[in-house]
Amino acid sequence: MKIRAFCLILVVFSLILPSSIRADEREEPIDVIIALDKSKSMAENGKIEAVKEYVNSYIIDQLLIEGDLFLVVAFYGQTEIPISMTIGGDEDKERAKAIVTQLLGDGVYTDIGNALDVLGEQVEKYARPDRKKHLLLITDGIQEAPPDSKYYSPDGSFNHAFLENTKTIQMKGWKVHILGVGLEGEARQLAEELAGTYTDLSEKPTVEELVEKTGEFLAALEVSGPVTMAPVDYRGRSRVSLSVQSKGYTEEQSVTVSGVRLTLPDGMEKNILPDPVTLSFPPDSTTDVAVPLRIPGSIEAGDHTGTLRFEFSGDARFLPVVSRVDYHVKSFIENFWWWLLIALAVLILLVLLIVLLAGRFKKARYRFKVIAGGRKGDAPVHRIREGRPQYLDISEGTVVVNAKRTPGSIARLMAIQKGVRLTVLKSERFPKFYDAPLDILDYDFRVRLDLDRKKDITVRLARA
Repeated sequence: MKIRAFCLILVVFSLILPSSIRADEREEPIDVIIALDKSKSMAENGKIEAVKEYVNSYIIDQLLIEGDLFLVVAFYGQTEIPISMTIGGDEDKERAKAIVTQLLGDGVYTDIGNALDVLGEQVEKYARPDRKKHLLLITDGIQEAPPDSKYYSPDGSFNHAFLENTKTIQMKGWKVHILGVGLEGEARQLAEELAGTYTDLSEKPTVEELVEKTGEFLAALEVSGPVTMAPVDYRGRSRVSLSVQSKGYTEEQSVTVSGVRLTLPDGMEKNILPDPVTLSFPPDSTTDVAVPLRIPGSIEAGDHTGTLRFEFSGDARFLPVVSRVDYHVKSFIENFWWWLLIALAVLILLVLLIVLLAGRFKKARYRFKVIAGGRKGDAPVHRIREGRPQYLDISEGTVVVNAKRTPGSIARLMAIQKGVRLTVLKSERFPKFYDAPLDILDYDFRVRLDLDRKKDITVRLARA
């Protein structure tokens, strides 16, 4: 018998050693919560005895360290709190083990919702908000609340009150693992509602099986820091960014995010993940990840606050699965400011071009006086514009301007952009007319009034 007992101890010890986090490897205190089903069915096939031995020899002896909050919630139709203590040393461990040993499977009904209520109150009362919380729920039955419970439902399904309660736990980021004793997969739904993982145990579980199934109970993928969303553009595109810390795992963890559900301003939830995304997290590391999202186009522009709930395929997940997030939906101007800027620049260029072209094609207009022989007197002001030439004539011993050409016209005046151009019609009337400027205004030139006597006069077309 002694040899067989020694072999059993070796087997248990060999199963404990590979666990991901042992007490002698952990320095940071945490909150360890055991929710134990103590309904009458747990007394069958030695289930509750194996669970009590497992809690004592593995959870208390091997995992707890000084400073840990250890909370045991025993539930059936009602909920009891046999243990709620901060571990200060071996004496506390022995006291806790003695209490666990006295637990019996003698209750009626299985009110998991009420148990979650009670343990939530206890954690709020005794635990520190910043500490990690690990919940191990062990049951051999599905939710079966008594008729007077607010979690009662005739068919044993999870009612609205229960589901709302689980959302609170999801947001707090507890790591939840369900051990379903002989449930053959029925623990899956409970684990999904609590955003946890689950393991099915045999109808006659052993300590060895329990240790093997919970080897990574204290390991976790935890979101560190805030969860942020990039501004939502006109196509509804955004991304969620977060940092995930891997603790206690010996191998890389692969997590498949199958959905990201956002609570919209109207209170409805919608999956905003276009396609599933698989993420990898090396052991004992912090990994920054960004997941693309597609937001419905019906959300008004501006700032919003919502809730993001991550959904996963498989057992691996990071915590918390529910986070509050602030996000901004871009307005029309925010979405297209660069196009508006380009359009404005093009418009300015077009206006400048039109102004330049208008200035270039605008018909030239000038005013001038004919000053002959240096006499200004009351010379009339003549107006000339582009496209309508005027003519210089000799009349009564002086030079005059006519609007029409006559047989006596000696030169033509044309308004151009750079001034007034003079074209000689009778060269004999312009002695020494060399190198005349393109603009004749304010330029002195000589006109021969009498060809026989060679009588000349100085003429200037002065700007008026």
